[in-house]
Amino acid sequence: MITIDEMLVWRKKHIWEKLDVVARAKSHDYSGIETDTFKNIRLVDHLTDGRVTSELGLVPRIGDKYSRLTTLVTNDYFKRLGVKFEVPAVKEERIEDTTEDMINYLTYLLILRAERTNGGTLPE
Repeated sequence: MITIDEMLVWRKKHIWEKLDVVARAKSHDYSGIETDTFKNIRLVDHLTDGRVTSELGLVPRIGDKYSRLTTLVTNDYFKRLGVKFEVPAVKEERIEDTTEDMINYLTYLLILRAERTNGGTLPE
């Protein structure tokens, strides 16, 4: 059995710290060395003259990750059962990678909502 304290400590060390590293690297790759880490995510606002918000623009990205995660988990399940399944074309992506991306996108959604409801800045 895992206690809540053990889970929280493990989660912080093995998940959140890694997610911070991934988010920093992807921010650099997608947004460059800009002051706005969400530059690429906010692009939907600019392309649609504000008719589609960054928050709404994240939904398809989250949906894509959910779909990918479903495929990866299903393939893993069948593989463990010894059932033949279609081998993914992208072999490098693991369940963990997709889950981490999805968690980051969900976190970005919370941050963008907090920014919007606080007049363009993050609340303390």
